[in-house]
Amino acid sequence: MITKEAENIHGNLKNFYLSNAARSSFSHILSCLFENEDRKILMPAYIGETNKEGSGVFDPVRKNGVKHDFYKVREDLSADIENIEELLKSGDFKALLIIHYFGFVQNDLKRIIELCDKYKVIFIEDCAHAFHSKFEGKNIGDWGDVAFFSIHKTIATPDGGFFRLNNDKIGIKPLDFVKEKIEPITLDVYIRSDYEDINNKRINNYKHYLNLIQGIKGFKIMYPVLPDGIIPLNFPIIVENGLREKLYFKLIEKGVITCALYYRMIQELNEEKFPESYKLASSILNLPTHQDTTLEDVEVVVQAIKSSFEELLIDLNQ
Repeated sequence: MITKEAENIHGNLKNFYLSNAARSSFSHILSCLFENEDRKILMPAYIGETNKEGSGVFDPVRKNGVKHDFYKVREDLSADIENIEELLKSGDFKALLIIHYFGFVQNDLKRIIELCDKYKVIFIEDCAHAFHSKFEGKNIGDWGDVAFFSIHKTIATPDGGFFRLNNDKIGIKPLDFVKEKIEPITLDVYIRSDYEDINNKRINNYKHYLNLIQGIKGFKIMYPVLPDGIIPLNFPIIVENGLREKLYFKLIEKGVITCALYYRMIQELNEEKFPESYKLASSILNLPTHQDTTLEDVEVVVQAIKSSFEELLIDLNQ
């Protein structure tokens, strides 16, 4: 029968599935890929956790009992490609996870894809920090076999995430939207948000930091260049001389709230095996670039950092 209007609600849908959080999407992906599976997932050796929130990346691995191993990352959190290939050669891995930390695209993305193809490994992109970032004009999350995202890390919602399935031959089932119990306000804000405005504010805030923060002693800028297409989650710096924690609390005293992603590594990461990861975890500080932050706020943050370092250096010299 020819109907007067469309009735097949599943007829023209993309492989895009909403969830209540990025970790829920990742957990679903793992449950599909690693059911009755002895092979492992290869993950970056920079994964944090807190007492309050646990670990958005590693809790799903624990929950699903997935065997795992870690590859090395450099000080800027870029993947050690040689180490990845060395590990993949073993044939012990079914999937490789790449994290686009703080909205910045992982280095050698095309080389990573080549390695996954060569060793027949499923490529998973963690885009929780990289909601709208692009690489060579193509959206982050379109490169891997499957990618998962966070909504609430980009816009002010109580929850929200999703995953995008780019390869429907890897055995990942649809996610039951109803069971995810996403807050209605999340869907409302997600649909109505002006992402062009949000992205521009984040970019402009990052660039303003770059213009103002050069020359201040006591830290290094993790990413001194903002490439085209990158939408930064925040502005990460590496605090020197073991002063990260003291700087963090000094800034709070001055009304500036920052975070340290991640100040504590998961216990599964061995410090002797991955000393660079632990060194970074003890020195990283992430400054706000979100859309509620104005250019004037950035100036306040930079001035607070400058005065805090001056005070800390005086304390050290006494």
